[in-house]
Amino acid sequence: MYLHYFNITLLLALCLTTFTADTKDTLQEATTPITTETSTITPYECGSIDIRNHCDSFQQLENCTVITGYMLIVLLPRVNQGIHEVCNFSKYQFPLLREITDFLIFHEVRNITTITDMFPNLTVIRGQRLFLNYALGVTSMKDLYTLEFRSLIAIQRGHVFIGTNPILCNLEKVNWDRLTLSPGENHINLASPEQCHTRSECRGCDNNYCWSNHVCQKLENDNVLNLKKGIENCHEQCLGGCLDDSPKTCMVCQQWTDNNVCVEKCPKNK
Repeated sequence: MYLHYFNITLLLALCLTTFTADTKDTLQEATTPITTETSTITPYECGSIDIRNHCDSFQQLENCTVITGYMLIVLLPRVNQGIHEVCNFSKYQFPLLREITDFLIFHEVRNITTITDMFPNLTVIRGQRLFLNYALGVTSMKDLYTLEFRSLIAIQRGHVFIGTNPILCNLEKVNWDRLTLSPGENHINLASPEQCHTRSECRGCDNNYCWSNHVCQKLENDNVLNLKKGIENCHEQCLGGCLDDSPKTCMVCQQWTDNNVCVEKCPKNK
């Protein structure tokens, strides 16, 4: 019943060109602000992004490090309209993207089988505004068989909705409660065992959680470790790794950014 409600609400919202005041009852806003982002690369903020109807809509994401708003990836056909070319989603890779401040939704995207390389460094979804109660939604993805986020550590507000995706497998080893850092319910609809020929065993993972046998799940405590670069501890205001122990070199900030420095609170004069 709730799956039907989610899909109907989403379809009604998508009838609008963008989310506007008409969808204010669907979007749930945080009562207090939740952080902004910094990183060692030059931050490039993009507003809300709506990718639909045409595969080349992904070009909106070029150079984005932060999406200040939501991202919709919805209603994309197998074939690009107009030029009759099959969409090749493997060419759309956005390693600069680290943060989404509101929510991310995938819905009815045909011919996409995996998102592993699409957002390899997406670290946090803030959930400042939610769709219903959710910051991440994946539904009606008929060709998607793996949902792998290599770097996603935290959904700071809101929860996860995984709807009907007939061949999406290997979700049973994801620790959804650790991913969503606030109380509430995640709605995870698992594919039938007959559709899944393998099960995740989290081989080589430091914990027992993974997105698949190829991608381990990073947890919130992992943000203080970058042993491959010889750094035992990042600064306490970092999230998702760092280049050194300075609050200036965090991949993403836990809380606030002040002149590209991660801080716990904003200065009183700002």
